[in-house]
Amino acid sequence: MIGVGVLGFGHWGPNLVRNLQVTTGARVVALADPDHERARLAALALPGVAVSADPDDVLGATAVDAVIIATPLAGHYPLAHAALRAGKHVLVEKPFTATSDQAARLVELAASAKRVLMVDHPCVYSGAMATMRRLVDGGGIGDLYYYDSVRISPGRFRAGEDVLWDLAVHDLGCLDVMRPQPPVAVSATGGHPAGAPGSIAYLSLFYDDGAIAHIHASWLSPLKVRRILLGGSRGQLAFDDLEPEEKVRLYQGGHDTTPHFDPTEPLLLALGEFIRCIDQDEVPLTDGEAGYRAVRLLEDASCSLAARGRPVDVRP
Repeated sequence: MIGVGVLGFGHWGPNLVRNLQVTTGARVVALADPDHERARLAALALPGVAVSADPDDVLGATAVDAVIIATPLAGHYPLAHAALRAGKHVLVEKPFTATSDQAARLVELAASAKRVLMVDHPCVYSGAMATMRRLVDGGGIGDLYYYDSVRISPGRFRAGEDVLWDLAVHDLGCLDVMRPQPPVAVSATGGHPAGAPGSIAYLSLFYDDGAIAHIHASWLSPLKVRRILLGGSRGQLAFDDLEPEEKVRLYQGGHDTTPHFDPTEPLLLALGEFIRCIDQDEVPLTDGEAGYRAVRLLEDASCSLAARGRPVDVRP
């Protein structure tokens, strides 16, 4: 049984704990949040779990084998670094780190410590997305021509955050496992409404074979939309995450079908992957290097956005 410590009990922490409680092979043994009210609520909700306002209490606990970090972005690197130095396996919420230099250091440290390092890109672990990935990998829609995503929500603007890093990062994670080759260039434009900078972004990724990926991310929409369209030489795929059942549709030769997919909550599948990789000494699908690649692209996209869409070469 893997003893898990959770750092952060704010927006995402309760979802992590809820899923960890039903994850085979895992047991939540400790939790920390510097906000004393959140720590108090966690203690009430989690009898038997050691709850503290000090993350060092989790990092130093011998019962903790693995640490999950669900703090604001500024805490990701120092906490993950400290956890790896303490000999813990580490799962970090997206985005992985604030800079690619930080990401590279964590990857190197995890390798030298022989510990599992994983970033949680929930979109990647969605059963619907896994089905789409299998269809693409198996040639179900032929050569992939485009990936088009709309990921927009109403009224979630928060000072100091950026919609590219908060929403578009989901699609970068999906593209990283769906495309065998990385993009060669990125271009980003965005709106800067008074009082809500960084709330609208349009990101394009260009590939050597002529394929293109386009991501529209926004916090200023009147509607919540989570849609992805894939187009290929032999067909198209459509994904609508807000559909209760028929989330995926395959279009070929004038006909459409609804492929089967695993309806399990993506976060539960991601946590299962983390625990399995610890148990079996395997590399997660979204390992630290995947997190590094996403952060590199986000940095380059931010540079392009600051230059009003000037393409940035991202070849290694």
